Amino acid sequence: MKCFTSKRTRFVGIVLVFAILTTGIYLQLDSGFRNTTAQEERNALQYADIYNRTGMDATELLDLTESHDKSVLSEKGEQGLLSQGFSTEKIGDAKTILDRICFQLDEILSLVKLPGQEQDKELEAYEDLRSGIDYEKAIPLMLYLEQDFGSLSVVLDEYLCCVQIGVDLQIFISDRDEYEKHKAEKSALHEGEIITAFIIEMKMLERLQSKNNQIEGITDKFQEELVPSPGAERIEIPDTGGIKPPNPTEEIMKEIEGLKTRSMSPVF
Repeated sequence: MKCFTSKRTRFVGIVLVFAILTTGIYLQLDSGFRNTTAQEERNALQYADIYNRTGMDATELLDLTESHDKSVLSEKGEQGLLSQGFSTEKIGDAKTILDRICFQLDEILSLVKLPGQEQDKELEAYEDLRSGIDYEKAIPLMLYLEQDFGSLSVVLDEYLCCVQIGVDLQIFISDRDEYEKHKAEKSALHEGEIITAFIIEMKMLERLQSKNNQIEGITDKFQEELVPSPGAERIEIPDTGGIKPPNPTEEIMKEIEGLKTRSMSPVF
């Protein structure tokens, strides 16, 4: 009887453990499913809002934002923007502003390897920013959000901020509150200042000035080495006594004058 009771107790315990484990797994799966569903709903709302603004469906949007070369706006991407009603001039304006920023970043990074100059750790942030800029994403966002932010340049600054803190600016299109929440959370974790277009321009001028100063320093040092020191041995130039080498022109003129004189002299 005791044996039967013991087996029955063990069986009940196993059933209870199995039930607890099963329930836990179900809750985890259900929670994950709900989270996935909520994310899909947010994505659906985002795509729907983009479609209302631009007429592009999810597939077209993905095709537009995918790029093999992040440093240019592909022909397909530009055609997609033209089909949404953006003019060639407006697209060109956005590209020009972004080109200027990328050019300045390239100039800053190209000046890092000056001879005798220590590596500037601050420039790592500029390098990360440059590598994170994607023309296929930045230019459409600049055009879509120009009215919301007031100008293409302001949108670009917002995009640069998002690249640095790791936030998707596209969230702004579908849910501004959610975007501001993500931006605040990520900004709190970001170390250092947020690099803007103005800071990039000032940094480039600073680096160019530093390069000019370094070149001037090298030139001054070279000139100092050419000037003999006070104690250096001087080479004496011998005195020629005022003797000058004959001037060929003067010699020819003298011969001509001599010939004239002889020709005018009477012959006896």
